[in-house]
Amino acid sequence: MKKYTKVIGSHRDQAKKALEGYNYVTVFEKMDGANASFKLSEDGKSITCFSRRKKLNPEHGLQGFVEWVNENVDKELLLPGIIYFGEWMNPHKVKYKQDIYKKFFLFDLYDVDHELYFTPMNEVGTEIVEKTEGMFLAPVVYQGRAFADVDDYYDLTKKSAFTEDGPAEGVVVKDYHYRDRFNNQVFVKVINEEFKETNNKKVKKEKHLTPEEQKIQTHVDTNISKNGVEKFLLKQVDEGYIGKNFENTKLSTLIPTLKDLFVEDFLSENREEIGYDEISNQLRNFTKKRVIKNFVDYLKQIVNN
Repeated sequence: MKKYTKVIGSHRDQAKKALEGYNYVTVFEKMDGANASFKLSEDGKSITCFSRRKKLNPEHGLQGFVEWVNENVDKELLLPGIIYFGEWMNPHKVKYKQDIYKKFFLFDLYDVDHELYFTPMNEVGTEIVEKTEGMFLAPVVYQGRAFADVDDYYDLTKKSAFTEDGPAEGVVVKDYHYRDRFNNQVFVKVINEEFKETNNKKVKKEKHLTPEEQKIQTHVDTNISKNGVEKFLLKQVDEGYIGKNFENTKLSTLIPTLKDLFVEDFLSENREEIGYDEISNQLRNFTKKRVIKNFVDYLKQIVNN
């Protein structure tokens, strides 16, 4: 399966370089739901559905996504070799108006042969949206020349199109023509302060740590937050790894189920900044243990036991 590209936080070096290189941007409101996608099957006879992590089926259907696709998406409208990526609106941290839930917001199309994302705001995207019950284009909050200051993008997070009066979780900034030094497309997320997944806590220097360990510990401790762990847990509900009432589940059940998934998620965003592929096995193990410690500490604050 094709996983959706990792959207890079605006505070990261890779994102800063991308924002400096952007020319013409499309800025989407970042929807707080479940990443989902579908495509025409290889034989053209059915539609295949995916969550962020895995292929879906009616039994494990991302809380109604597979059922919605089977009932509403006409396979005759789907182009071979195109993946339709969007957000399936399950309840998460942002409190949207009730009529937003259990709908699909299309935010990207992906050309498998050319390994290229492109905007859904074209004939391919608009036709399927217009002809499919419960499907919409993801809301665009700005389109035009790139801003020089990230604060201008942050200002776009202050009002959601779908809450009564609250902020958006954030925005996703895309220049579909931009490529990094590896010739990859790079998309950047700017998160509203209310939903930040990092924290500003001061990390104490510990004498028993080597300079390399202290650097890793500081990075880990400032890039994991209670908000981030809560968001992670809600996504695991979507994926079917844990139940909706996880707050009442024993830690002894949750920790073995989730700790490796959390480490995987953390490294997918922080691998380059830590230099994970270049450091020793000892430092890799140190990194994982520190990530798990932070995860468990925040999990204990969230779970009612």
